[in-house]
Amino acid sequence: MAHDWIVVTVEGFVPAPGTALVDFIEVDPDGRAMTVFFRGGATECYGVAGVDVERRDPEPPVATVRYGLRFGVMGCNAAGTFLAIRQPLVPTFVP
Repeated sequence: MAHDWIVVTVEGFVPAPGTALVDFIEVDPDGRAMTVFFRGGATECYGVAGVDVERRDPEPPVATVRYGLRFGVMGCNAAGTFLAIRQPLVPTFVP
């Protein structure tokens, strides 16, 4: 966590999303949400189409971030940017 992570949100439809490699996940102490940390491209060019969560209670959940180029963007620098997204956990995660 030595980096400044930019918090992003799900933007819904992002054309042809791929997946972003997840660096790590932190589940809130109350188990109601988690933060998924990953790397992506420049936020003005790329966006999050969604987050898929695989529950494995009592093991921590596994997340897949669906990530892609924003609609209408022709090209952009894909340099690594440290990103994070909050995701609710329903039902609450219980270790």
